Amino acid sequence: MAEYRRRSDGLLVEGDHELRAASPNVSFPSDLKESTLNALGWDVVQETPQPTTTVYQQVVRNGVVKDSLKRWKQQYEIHELNKEDIDRLVGSDVRDERNELLKESDWTQNRDVTLSNDAEWRTYRENLRNIPTQSGFPHNVVWPTRP
Repeated sequence: MAEYRRRSDGLLVEGDHELRAASPNVSFPSDLKESTLNALGWDVVQETPQPTTTVYQQVVRNGVVKDSLKRWKQQYEIHELNKEDIDRLVGSDVRDERNELLKESDWTQNRDVTLSNDAEWRTYRENLRNIPTQSGFPHNVVWPTRP
């Protein structure tokens, strides 16, 4: 979606609808060209890719900035997140998924069920229980294959 910046006060709007709403006394043509916007005191804000982050970082939009060619571009900043909080939340989600897989396979451990691959099921369930001890836990989990 296009973004525009009004030169007179720096107002940023997203999309043609907000642009028209911000200028109620202006009759815009249906096909907005940069030359028309320029004449009406608006600049197009160029889209820029968001920076790459780690699982412990968050990208936050931080307004716009003029580049060396005097074009307005989106600006971002990276916020560091609390590592312990992220690990705890992701770990909780992984454990929840693991617990659901264990519940789904509980039937294989009933005494009245005889399976030809009983040892495979026991190994699968043991590997599920051991997920929190994996070296990559909680972000790089190797999930066991269901028999």
